[in-house]
Formats: sequence, C-alpha cells, structure tokens
Amino acid sequence: DAVIHNMDQGLIIVSEVDKKLVIDFANKRYGELFGIPDEWIAEPRKYTKQIIASRAKWRGGTPSSSKVVVDEMVASIVAGTEYSRRLEGLDGRILEARQRALPDGRMIRTFTDITELEALESNARAQSEILRNVLDVAGQGIAAGNSDNKLIAWNDTYRKMLGFSDDFLQVGTSLIDLNLDLAKRGVYGSERGDEIAREIIASFSNRKPTRGEMRVGDQAYDVIATPTE
Repeated sequence: DAVIHNMDQGLIIVSEVDKKLVIDFANKRYGELFGIPDEWIAEPRKYTKQIIASRAKWRGGTPSSSKVVVDEMVASIVAGTEYSRRLEGLDGRILEARQRALPDGRMIRTFTDITELEALESNARAQSEILRNVLDVAGQGIAAGNSDNKLIAWNDTYRKMLGFSDDFLQVGTSLIDLNLDLAKRGVYGSERGDEIAREIIASFSNRKPTRGEMRVGDQAYDVIATPTE
C-alpha cells in the first residue's frame, strides 16, 4: 500500500453496485490532486459522493454536474470502456486521465499531472513558429533538427522543394522517417535510394558537415548539412 499511496499518479478503483458508483480504493496522490481530505481517502466507499463532488468542483462543476460525472462513470464501467483524456482544472493544472478495465470487472483510473509538459510543448511550438517565420524570408530551403534526430523547424521553400505535405512535416517528425520518405518517392534515385537514405541517416550521429547534390524531377539542389553546438 505504501508504494501505491506514494506514487506520482493519482489512482482510484471504481465499481458499479446496483447501478450506483462505488469508489473501492483511492491513493493519497489522488487526494492531493483534487483537494480531498485524508479521511475520505481512507474510507472511499463511505465518501464516494463527496469525493466525486470534490473532483467536479476542481473542474468548476456543480452538484448537478457531479451527477453527470457519476452517470458517465457508471456507464463506462458497465460497458468496460477504456480511454485516455485530458482534464483542465480551475487552478490551471492539466491532468491526463486514463481508465483501464480490471479482470474482475472493476475499473482502475489514473491521473497524471502534465501541466509542465504541456507548457514545454507549447513553448516549443511557439519558438518553432517564430523560427519558421524567420526562415521563410530566406530564398533557400532550410530545415533544422535536434540531437534526437527530430525535426524542429523548416521553411515553406524546403517543403515545396521536396514535395512534403503540411501534415507530414510537424515539430517532432523523425528525420529518419523523413529521409525514408524521400527514398520511397525516388528522390535519391531508383537504384541506390534506400542505401543513400541510410547513409544520410548514419551521418546524423557523426555530426560532421556534409554536402551533396539532390535531384527532384528536373531540378538539382545543392544540399548542405551543418551541425550546431
């Protein structure tokens, strides 16, 4: 029990009894996330209604919305529904909620605080957009990746030159997948396309400047790769 109560995730186990929701277990972290007293966490079956009301209040809910939450939870238990969803609280925190079925028919629900992670990802997207606006001024096709071989920025000239779709080029797109896509489309030639793509991928770890020629249709491009600190 000590391990479960001290884990980073909030956790509850819920069941349905005579079409009513019952919280069979809740750990301390769940109480911390939703401002629930230790007394209720110690006896969750006895305080199920109060616990659900506290969680609804965390999201700005009312007593009537608590009933909606209970009805949805009971329905999901009966149906054996598993899911992952994002919850936002009035305090500005963001939680990832997951529900999984247990062999005995009950449901285990976990809640992970992803507030800092979301802020980092949002900042990364904003910085990437600023960089893209700067790069778009240049007349060259430019793309940048990080040490994890993930795409972090590119300009529209680069996308158009190599025929990538807007959906394919995203912050975090694997540079390996990007090069394999070019090989698949014959950008590196039909005979040694896959081999060339893998040579380029292998060069990522070497972090040495490289220069070569790439042909897309009737167009020939001078390609320069330069590692940064």
